[in-house]
Amino acid sequence: MAAAHEDGSAGTARAASMSWPPLPPKESGRFAELEQTLDSGQVDPAKAALRDPVDDRRRAEDRAGAIEDRDAARAAEALDRGDDEAIALRAMAYAADYDRSKKIYDSRVEVLIAGLDHAHAAAEFVRNAAAGILALYQAVVGLAFVAKDHPLPVSGVVSAVFLALTIASATAYIAWLSPGSAVASPRPAASLIARQQNELNAFSDWVAMAVLRRAYWMHVAVVSLFVGAIALPLPFLTIPGVDLTSPMVVAELVVFGLGVALILPPVAYGFGALARSIQAQLGWLDRG
Repeated sequence: MAAAHEDGSAGTARAASMSWPPLPPKESGRFAELEQTLDSGQVDPAKAALRDPVDDRRRAEDRAGAIEDRDAARAAEALDRGDDEAIALRAMAYAADYDRSKKIYDSRVEVLIAGLDHAHAAAEFVRNAAAGILALYQAVVGLAFVAKDHPLPVSGVVSAVFLALTIASATAYIAWLSPGSAVASPRPAASLIARQQNELNAFSDWVAMAVLRRAYWMHVAVVSLFVGAIALPLPFLTIPGVDLTSPMVVAELVVFGLGVALILPPVAYGFGALARSIQAQLGWLDRG
């Protein structure tokens, strides 16, 4: 039984070792070569000859598959590189746009703050100019009319009145404290640039309100300085048919000047607002 089992195992091993690959067609030259090899008793070379084309075909297929895999990997790397480059370019463009927007935003904020400082500096300039002119005027008048027999005409107070009104009005513009008005909050926006623009508009409205809240007194100061400068030569003038030494004449001049100084600014501001409104309407019609 054991011997029979060993013979069966040996036969199975020989049958496994004698398994043959597919035979070539009889019409081909390889079949004749295989037949001659078998006739000479060379079985293993015959089996190798049959397997070589199969192995070559498999190696060729494996090589082609490897090439396709390599090309696919290279294509994927190229796409990844392209995506990375596109992302980098978008990031650079966003960074440049953000930097430009930030510079514009900071510059406009600085301009608005400078506008507020400029308004206060302008009021200081007008007040100091009026004070300097008044001091110089008093010195000149004092020297010119120092003699008792040559007193200062009453018309000499006209310029002093309006220069003093200039100083008072400019001081009121700077130092008069009054409650401010609420400014609407910036509108929310998803875009950074839009949000910055809304914040800038709100800040601009706040600055404009702070500058223009007492702009009337600044306008009065400017007009009063102009009237006072024009009235400086009155004590030294002689106008035919006009008695500049008469208190009534001088009072009429002062009242007229006060009317100009107090009424002209709102009238001019109203005409300016009307002109701006008409210009805006015309621009809207042109765009339409």
